[in-house]
Parts: sequence; structure tokens; C-alpha cells
Amino acid sequence: MNKKLLAIALSAAALSSTATAAEIYSDDTYSLSMGGRFDARAVFNTDAPEGESSAIDRTRIRLNLGGNMQLTDNLYGIGFWEGEMTSAGDQGDNGNVNNRFAYAGIGGDFGRVVFGKSHGALGMLTDTTDILHFHGNEVGGKIAAGDRTGSNLSYLGSFEVGGNNLVLRANYAFDIATQDTTSSNSEGYSVGAMYNMEMGLGFGIGHAEQNRVDDEKQTQSFASITYQTGGLYLAGLYQDSSNFRDFAGQEVEESTGYELTAAYTIDKLRIAATHNYLEDTERNLDVKDMVAVEAAYYFKPNFRVFTSYKFEGIEGKSDQVMVGTRFLF
Repeated sequence: MNKKLLAIALSAAALSSTATAAEIYSDDTYSLSMGGRFDARAVFNTDAPEGESSAIDRTRIRLNLGGNMQLTDNLYGIGFWEGEMTSAGDQGDNGNVNNRFAYAGIGGDFGRVVFGKSHGALGMLTDTTDILHFHGNEVGGKIAAGDRTGSNLSYLGSFEVGGNNLVLRANYAFDIATQDTTSSNSEGYSVGAMYNMEMGLGFGIGHAEQNRVDDEKQTQSFASITYQTGGLYLAGLYQDSSNFRDFAGQEVEESTGYELTAAYTIDKLRIAATHNYLEDTERNLDVKDMVAVEAAYYFKPNFRVFTSYKFEGIEGKSDQVMVGTRFLF
């Protein structure tokens, strides 16, 4: 298989999941890989209501399959699926199984185009600050058209520009009810770009819109900045949304927020912290306000243990302690 096209195909598939992958079959034109992870996580609320357990089981398992096939000298085919099974403590008495990704398409030097359940354009921006194993990403929630969604025609391209890397994403989500869900939003789109410089500085920007079934338009914009040098990583995320968030049973017509994240790695130990804040600008109310700190120890690249503490800044909500372990395969 053409090494350049194979590298593009595999890197595109890797962007769809944080799991590792092992090649289980390959020949001159075709390859199949499998990967996944086991996450054992326990969350403890420090101020649980009387009569309720303070411990919540957030254990989950993910499995993915990815295939690549050489079609011509300049084109390859790609298919990817990932499923997740969560514990009973996470989604109900019997746990829950869902399809996170299921798509296929073609790619080449221009990038890749796929259809199915795949990423929107905003996830690559929110991922810059969403680096803790459990806590965080409270401002990074996305409208359906900009998030991982079904009936989605999406494009991903990665290009070298002046010795630096430019990543482009765009997608259009159709208002089509799939076999396992009923459409609750009409069609929408998202676009995004990230520019990562060799010196360690990166910038990102993205926008999404969709029309809901009640004819209200939802819009959302993100901007991100990152910097990495040695073991230090810094990231910031800004969000502006319309008709997206619910707070105390009421719709938030306008909201703005930010996330600030920092991490430092020393040998096998990583210390990370994040601050998330979201404001209802119409009513001048705090929707999200939290700080979380985490320590993670990497015994091996594919096995780690971690713990974090969340300081909750919203009145009536409890602080949380989380302990967990992750095994990648």
C-alpha cells in the first residue's frame, strides 16, 4: 500500500478515537486494525443527599475497528466503527451500549470525505482543554451539528503550510432519523480550522449552526489557543452560544464561557488542572463554575492510574473525588 496514503488514512482514523489500535490483518492493498480501552472509574460526591449513595460507578469499555483499502494510486477507502458499553451505575440498571462512530468514505492527498456517524468540526477545538480523564469539558459541550453526530457528511484535511500544520474540518448533518434514534434537530453544519506551529504554539477557530424543530436557530462559536514546550502544556478555550444551554429548566438564550487548562509531565507523572466557567449573559447568572486538579501516573504508555478532585463553584452542587485506571489495547 502506498506509504503516504496509508499514513494519511491511519492518521485520519486515529483522530476519530483516543484509543490505540493494533493491525490484525494486512496485505498489499488492505489493512484492518482493532483497538479499544477499559476505563474503571469511581466518582464520590462529597455532599450527597441523605439516603443516597455518595459513590457512582462510571466504568466503561470501548472497542473500535478500522479498515483501509487502496483503490487507486491516489485514492483509498476507509471504514471505522467504535462502540461503548457503560456500567449500570453510568446509564441505568443494565448499563448501556451505544455506537460512538460508524462511517465510511474515501480519501487521498486532498484529505478524506466520509458519511455516517462521525465528528463535527468543533471537537478538535474543545479537545485542547479537555485533557483530564474525567472532570472538565463543562464549557466544551457542543450543539449536535458540531459534535459527534449521525447522518453526517464530513471532511477532514491536514496540510503543511510554511513548515507548520493546518487542519481543516467541515461537515453537514442531515435531518435523517436513523434506525436507533429519532431526529430532534433539523439539519445543520459546522466548520473549523487549527493551525499548529513548529515552535509549539497553536490556534483554532470554529463555528456551528442548526435549526431546531421549533424553528429556533442554535449557533455556537469556539476559539482555542495552545502552547507546548517540554513537559509543559497550556490551553485556553472560548465559547459563545445562542439557544443552547438549559439552566434550572429554562433555556439560555445567550451564553459565553471559557476553559483554562494546564498540565506538566515529569517522567511518568502528569499533573493537570482546569477551570471552566459559563455565564448566562441574558440573566447574568453563572451556569458553570468549577476547578479540577488531577494526578495521573503512567506505568506504561497503555496503562495508567489517575485521581482528580473537582471544586464546585455553583451553589447546591457537590464537590467530587474521582479515582480510576485505564488500559488501552
